[in-house]
Amino acid sequence: MRGLIKFQHYNLLKNSKLVGVFLKEINFTLPEFTSVIQLDKLSSKQHPKPRMFPSKEQFDSYTQQLGLYREDNIVFVSQDPTLSTRCHFIFNYFGFQNTYIIDNFLQGYLKYKNSKPDYPEESQVTPIESILHIVDKKQIMIMQNNNQYQLLDTRQEQVFKSGSIPGSINIPFDNFLIKQTMQFKEPKETIDLLEQNKVDLNKKIIHTCNTGYLATLSLFQFQQLGVKDIYFYDGSYQGYI
Repeated sequence: MRGLIKFQHYNLLKNSKLVGVFLKEINFTLPEFTSVIQLDKLSSKQHPKPRMFPSKEQFDSYTQQLGLYREDNIVFVSQDPTLSTRCHFIFNYFGFQNTYIIDNFLQGYLKYKNSKPDYPEESQVTPIESILHIVDKKQIMIMQNNNQYQLLDTRQEQVFKSGSIPGSINIPFDNFLIKQTMQFKEPKETIDLLEQNKVDLNKKIIHTCNTGYLATLSLFQFQQLGVKDIYFYDGSYQGYI
């Protein structure tokens, strides 16, 4: 798997920084956390729209305060899967290559912590090696009329029906997870899901949602499939209207 830590990969934690991820308020902590990230501090301070990408200067200033550096192995832990995937995406975009997410998120880590199974040292997980593209509204307007692209909207169906970017295909973000366990689906299951919804992997897929959190979960799953070029609409639907 790429960037995804399952139970058989937990030896990776021995040489990694475990980082808690929150939206605003820190509502729990673990003694193992090297640091905690508040994602609202990684939203642009200059842009009027909510939850837009930070500048490189803002990102570097915040991560240096936390003692996180590009050569580190970093594992993100959160209660909400989209917080982990959003954080993973931002760090990847700004050059952090060795970043990982725990499958089943906080629940998965606590299960490991309480049982501490002994897995072989050779268990490994591959860092993600995608090329990340952030697009804006002007680019979306052009891409809508280009048959090489498809828009994937990951909001819930009722929200999607209340208004969407024309031409979008709707697959709610939680469809990429196994609902009973909140673990990521296996690649074959993801491909079946995409085919059922007429998503063409031979095209360039632009991931969108409402403000840019939910879409990072589908984006992460595309990275698991080995998709090289990943497209993300910064601001998503709120940036479009």
